Amino acid sequence: MKIEVFRSYYTVNTLVVPINEKDVFIVDPATEIPLEKKNPVAIVLTHGHFDHVMTLKALHEKYPSLPILIHELDAKYLGKDAIKAQSHILRDCSSTQILNMFTDMPDATGFLKEGDILFSDWKVLHTPGHSPGSICLLNEKEKILISGDTLFYGTYGRDDFYDSNPLDMAKSLRRLYELDSELSVYPGHDHVNFPLIFAGETR
Repeated sequence: MKIEVFRSYYTVNTLVVPINEKDVFIVDPATEIPLEKKNPVAIVLTHGHFDHVMTLKALHEKYPSLPILIHELDAKYLGKDAIKAQSHILRDCSSTQILNMFTDMPDATGFLKEGDILFSDWKVLHTPGHSPGSICLLNEKEKILISGDTLFYGTYGRDDFYDSNPLDMAKSLRRLYELDSELSVYPGHDHVNFPLIFAGETR
């Protein structure tokens, strides 16, 4: 399986994930992506923070019928009240100058929960800590883990935001570390396609 990776100004990895020869789903739209000769069928958000939804509004305008899927606990980062929730994260990241980008955000059209199976092969893992509604996507057949901001190469996501939870993060990391160490990891930022054994600070 060839997952296409497009990196944003904030080093977010926007993923275009094939379902079959034609259909794809998009993970964390943070930058413009070429979709010629592809048929996008859904937008999946690993969580709702501003840097992972930078181009969600534009993508929704271009493909208004695409489902927007997120865990219910992070849905506050979308929709008409998005600017309130995003303002907390933007302040923590010293990026309040871009707050107006998040007015008139589209609403989620569906909620993801632990154990959901997407597009036949992708299992939703609810991995709170970085945010209450953070998720990962596990494809056991292809041995791929899309880890969002829960897990990076050699480290893990921040757990000092206003709605982060360090104890939840520790539990989520322990859960991921128990998975097959040969899984290829596609995190929300920076280095991609590395074995799980190289993720996090320790195994």
